[in-house]
Amino acid sequence: MGCRHGEARKISHQLGKLRARVVLVTLLFEDGTSHSKLFTVAAMTRLHVDVFAEFATAPGRPFGALVEALGDDPIELVVERATYWDANGVTWAAGTNALGTRLP
Repeated sequence: MGCRHGEARKISHQLGKLRARVVLVTLLFEDGTSHSKLFTVAAMTRLHVDVFAEFATAPGRPFGALVEALGDDPIELVVERATYWDANGVTWAAGTNALGTRLP
Protein backbone atom coordinates (compact mmCIF):
# COMPACT_ATOMS: atom_id res chain seq x y z
CA MET A 1 0.00 0.00 0.00
CA GLY A 2 1.31 3.43 -0.83
CA CYS A 3 -0.12 6.84 -0.55
CA ARG A 4 -1.14 9.41 -3.09
CA HIS A 5 -2.45 12.93 -2.69
CA GLY A 6 -6.02 12.92 -1.37
CA GLU A 7 -5.98 9.33 -0.06
CA ALA A 8 -6.74 8.31 3.50
CA ARG A 9 -5.71 4.90 4.79
CA LYS A 10 -7.75 3.17 7.46
CA ILE A 11 -7.37 -0.20 9.11
CA SER A 12 -10.52 -1.47 10.80
CA HIS A 13 -10.80 -4.15 13.47
CA GLN A 14 -14.06 -5.68 14.59
CA LEU A 15 -14.33 -7.40 17.96
CA GLY A 16 -17.16 -9.78 18.83
CA LYS A 17 -16.24 -10.40 22.48
CA LEU A 18 -17.96 -9.09 25.60
CA ARG A 19 -14.90 -7.31 26.99
CA ALA A 20 -12.25 -4.96 25.63
CA ARG A 21 -9.07 -6.42 24.13
CA VAL A 22 -5.70 -5.11 23.04
CA VAL A 23 -4.33 -5.41 19.51
CA LEU A 24 -0.84 -4.65 18.26
CA VAL A 25 -0.63 -2.99 14.86
CA THR A 26 2.79 -3.11 13.19
CA LEU A 27 3.51 -1.29 9.95
CA LEU A 28 6.22 -2.99 7.87
CA PHE A 29 8.05 -0.66 5.49
CA GLU A 30 9.92 -1.51 2.28
CA ASP A 31 13.27 -0.47 3.76
CA GLY A 32 12.97 -3.16 6.46
CA THR A 33 11.97 -0.83 9.28
CA SER A 34 8.74 -1.15 11.24
CA HIS A 35 6.62 0.87 13.64
CA SER A 36 4.25 -0.70 16.19
CA LYS A 37 1.48 0.69 18.36
CA LEU A 38 -1.01 -0.82 20.82
CA PHE A 39 -4.74 -0.11 20.52
CA THR A 40 -7.64 -1.11 22.76
CA VAL A 41 -10.75 -2.41 21.02
CA ALA A 42 -13.86 -1.93 23.14
CA ALA A 43 -16.23 -4.89 23.49
CA MET A 44 -18.66 -5.49 20.60
CA THR A 45 -17.29 -2.55 18.58
CA ARG A 46 -15.15 -1.57 15.63
CA LEU A 47 -11.87 0.27 15.88
CA HIS A 48 -10.72 2.39 12.97
CA VAL A 49 -7.01 3.17 12.94
CA ASP A 50 -6.21 6.25 10.90
CA VAL A 51 -2.74 5.11 9.86
CA PHE A 52 -1.45 8.52 8.83
CA ALA A 53 -2.66 10.15 12.06
CA GLU A 54 -1.45 7.34 14.36
CA PHE A 55 1.87 6.54 12.65
CA ALA A 56 3.90 9.65 11.85
CA THR A 57 6.36 7.53 9.82
CA ALA A 58 3.69 6.26 7.36
CA PRO A 59 2.68 9.14 5.06
CA GLY A 60 4.32 8.88 1.65
CA ARG A 61 5.72 5.38 2.25
CA PRO A 62 4.45 2.00 1.01
CA PHE A 63 3.76 -0.40 3.88
CA GLY A 64 2.15 -3.64 4.92
CA ALA A 65 0.30 -4.01 8.20
CA LEU A 66 0.38 -6.87 10.69
CA VAL A 67 -2.49 -6.87 13.24
CA GLU A 68 -2.06 -9.17 16.24
CA ALA A 69 -4.50 -9.93 19.05
CA LEU A 70 -2.70 -9.94 22.41
CA GLY A 71 -3.46 -11.74 25.65
CA ASP A 72 -4.07 -15.28 26.87
CA ASP A 73 -7.72 -15.46 25.80
CA PRO A 74 -7.86 -15.81 21.98
CA ILE A 75 -10.06 -13.26 20.28
CA GLU A 76 -11.73 -13.15 16.91
CA LEU A 77 -10.79 -10.21 14.73
CA VAL A 78 -11.98 -9.15 11.33
CA VAL A 79 -9.40 -6.84 9.76
CA GLU A 80 -9.87 -4.82 6.61
CA ARG A 81 -7.88 -2.21 4.73
CA ALA A 82 -9.95 0.66 3.47
CA THR A 83 -8.79 3.44 1.17
CA TYR A 84 -10.79 6.59 0.50
CA TRP A 85 -10.32 9.45 -1.95
CA ASP A 86 -11.56 13.01 -1.84
CA ALA A 87 -12.85 14.42 -5.13
CA ASN A 88 -14.42 17.70 -6.25
CA GLY A 89 -14.57 18.98 -2.68
CA VAL A 90 -16.38 15.86 -1.38
CA THR A 91 -14.64 14.07 1.49
CA TRP A 92 -14.38 10.31 0.91
CA ALA A 93 -16.16 10.57 -2.43
CA ALA A 94 -14.85 7.17 -3.51
CA GLY A 95 -13.11 4.23 -1.94
CA THR A 96 -12.34 0.55 -1.74
CA ASN A 97 -11.67 -2.07 0.92
CA ALA A 98 -10.13 -5.52 1.25
CA LEU A 99 -10.22 -8.10 4.03
CA GLY A 100 -6.96 -9.03 5.72
CA THR A 101 -5.43 -12.47 5.25
CA ARG A 102 -4.82 -14.62 8.31
CA LEU A 103 -1.22 -15.76 8.75
CA PRO A 104 -0.55 -19.38 9.76
